Amino acid sequence: MNVASIDLYALLGVTQDADKAAIRKAFRIRMRQIHPDHRPQEDAQTANQEMVLLNLAYETLADPRKRSAYDLDRRAAGTAKREERHEPPPPRPPRVVVLGPQVVDFGSVVAGEIPPDQIVTVSLSDGSTIRYAWVLEPSGDFWEVVEQQPFRDVAVVRLRLRARPLSPPDVLGPRQDRLRLVVDDLIVLVPVCITVVEPAPPPPPPRRPTPPRRPAPPPPRRTPPPKPLAPRLTLENWRNFRLTCLGLFLLLSLLLLVGAILFSGIYALLYGTP
Repeated sequence: MNVASIDLYALLGVTQDADKAAIRKAFRIRMRQIHPDHRPQEDAQTANQEMVLLNLAYETLADPRKRSAYDLDRRAAGTAKREERHEPPPPRPPRVVVLGPQVVDFGSVVAGEIPPDQIVTVSLSDGSTIRYAWVLEPSGDFWEVVEQQPFRDVAVVRLRLRARPLSPPDVLGPRQDRLRLVVDDLIVLVPVCITVVEPAPPPPPPRRPTPPRRPAPPPPRRTPPPKPLAPRLTLENWRNFRLTCLGLFLLLSLLLLVGAILFSGIYALLYGTP
């Protein structure tokens, strides 16, 4: 059976760019629709033939190698038919390289540290296979390509970029470079960006907590000495007081008597007759 003459995509009801999950889903739906158990007895033979073609379509399109060979055979068969009919080939859509991400940004990197790796995905917008793809400059100013190259006969090229550690003497701030790829006859430039920042200063050593100062105790208050109490007036005190006054009176009288005797003697000496 010439498989190239059968449109397997139309048989499953999917487009030519459908992925494996879409093909599996369409196969299950079509299988439920054409299964002989759900059809009359007279259509059993037709249903069996459709199931054989449906299984063939799923086995061919679900396998990437068989699918690629089927697509090549379909293109060759279509080209041969156009050459027989002298028909001009249909215009081929322009090839556009799709990148993901379109810009590789390592972000802010501290001088001397290694940033995490970045992955660049290269594919063609029309879904065709990339025959040759390799890196023109595998190492740039501050990055290097880790994946092997060149690539051949693949649908997607995945490059893992790794940045080298930057020493402090390097220029700080944003820096840019370009990753140059060749996909078939196309040259792709992927911007690579990185921002070099200074390392953060080491944190200061933790301070030991100082114990809280206890407030000084207030000075003791001096209490004034108690005032002496006035002596109470008693009979004994009154008697002593009277004796004291009498003694003072007698002493004063004695002093006056002695003074009078002395004065009269001195006067007699001075003014007495011989």
